[in-house]
Parts: sequence; structure tokens; C-alpha cells
Amino acid sequence: MANVSSLFRKYHRQLSIMVSLPLMLMALTGTVSPILEEMHFDSAVKVIRKIHSGKIFFGTGYVVYSALSGLALLGLLVTGFSMLRMFGRKNLKKQ
Repeated sequence: MANVSSLFRKYHRQLSIMVSLPLMLMALTGTVSPILEEMHFDSAVKVIRKIHSGKIFFGTGYVVYSALSGLALLGLLVTGFSMLRMFGRKNLKKQ
């Protein structure tokens, strides 16, 4: 069981390093966009939304960027929840 736990930790660590910048960028631009929209900065909102969707960096390849970001987030959730479940079992066995 220790091998599975260390394997999940390894994948979780590697995946989190690879996708940290794109996910932080998506979170930041997703937060700023409605605020700027309420302040009626329409030109800034257009640029922020292009950054958020990946269109500004990848052009027509933004669909792949969005799909990979979503899959990476799901991968982080799966490995994270798996590690949580493993830690819970470990603590229950000690008691």
C-alpha cells in the first residue's frame, strides 16, 4: 500500500508543478473579469477574457489548452482525494 501512496504523491506533485501557472492565471483572470465588467472597462474585459480562455496565447488552439487545463485539474482532484482516503485509512488502523 505504501507504493500506491507514494505513487499518488509523486504524480500529484509533478502535476501540480506543471499546471500551477495556467490554473493560477485562469483563477486570477476569472476573478478580475467580472470586477472590471462592473466598472465598465469593456476593452480590458475583452483582453482579460482572451487571457482566461487561452485565446491570446494559443490562437485557435485554445480548445486544447482549455481541455488540458480541465483534465489536469481533475487529475489533481483524483490524486488528492485518493491520498486523503489513504491517510484516513492509515489513521484508523493506528487506533
